[in-house]
Amino acid sequence: LHGIGRLIISMIQHPMWLIGGVLGVIAFWLQAVALHWTGLSVVQPMMPIQLLFAVLLASVSARKRPLARDLAATIAVCGGVALLVIKAQPPAEDASPNHVTALVIGIGVVMAGLLFAAHHRSPAVAAAITATAAGTGFALTAVFLKLFADKLSGGHYAALLTYLPTYGLLVSMIVSAALTQAALAAGPLPWSMAGMTIAEPVAGVAAAWVAFGSKPPTLLLSGSA
Repeated sequence: LHGIGRLIISMIQHPMWLIGGVLGVIAFWLQAVALHWTGLSVVQPMMPIQLLFAVLLASVSARKRPLARDLAATIAVCGGVALLVIKAQPPAEDASPNHVTALVIGIGVVMAGLLFAAHHRSPAVAAAITATAAGTGFALTAVFLKLFADKLSGGHYAALLTYLPTYGLLVSMIVSAALTQAALAAGPLPWSMAGMTIAEPVAGVAAAWVAFGSKPPTLLLSGSA
């Protein structure tokens, strides 16, 4: 995790990274709209679909066909996610400040523990654990993003400057993005993508349950997914 700042500075000097950043901003606002219309319990479990595109893009970059096992694993993950989405319960829409505070503390502890566990590991394992921390952080970002989008849709533009979730959104987004880049630089892409793909939907469903009162999936459904 050392040298994250230097890593980010070096990346912004590459045009392809900047293009990816622009696409990321567009995706960010699309996610905000989706979170406002539905909720974390529906939107966040769909994030692993990015794994399918990562596998295909990696194959194009390597100029070879994707391995059958990679495609099979990706389809299996997306299928498990589909189970979570189909059975997802709509959120109660009103987040309790106390519940959000508890969620922030809980996710902070989990992320700190994961980063501690990533030290002195092999590059592949460190990448997976760091990406898991990033995916967990993005679940918190989604909570703040939904709160921000709901406030924005109500026309309370000036109130956003004094709205704590606005700053929580910025901090969690920056930290999670930095951890993502650190994970990608630490080891193989499949390991980092696997960690984030698993962590983000699981943490997202848990966050929806804690902050918004969404009913969590049954144990049987969660195990199947």
